[in-house]
Amino acid sequence: MSELVWIMLGGALGTSLRYGVGRLLDIKLRDGIPLCTVTVNVVGCLVFGLVWALVRERLQIDEMVGRVLLTGFMGGFTTFSSFIFETESLLIDGRWKLAAANILLQILAGLLALALGLKLGGLVTGT
Repeated sequence: MSELVWIMLGGALGTSLRYGVGRLLDIKLRDGIPLCTVTVNVVGCLVFGLVWALVRERLQIDEMVGRVLLTGFMGGFTTFSSFIFETESLLIDGRWKLAAANILLQILAGLLALALGLKLGGLVTGT
């Protein structure tokens, strides 16, 4: 099976998981911050960091498998475009403080989760 087909299958699985998380967490935090999108983006950053660390060291995950996971699965799972759309909706509604809170929460939590994922990957690979 070609790499493209594997990436497509990974994307379908990531999208399916994203949909499932959305169904489970279809609630909003504090008057409009979308909990599902926050959760998916933060978990996505954590998993991306972990997989990238494992691929980078070539100790645990093959490079092609890494591409399938990062480009396919994570591409289908993460929802940055939803983040942007929902933030814009808050701005259009004149809810500037909520929009700013949404941006700060998702970006800072994502950066922290990515760093944690890289650290966890380093622990697994011994680097």
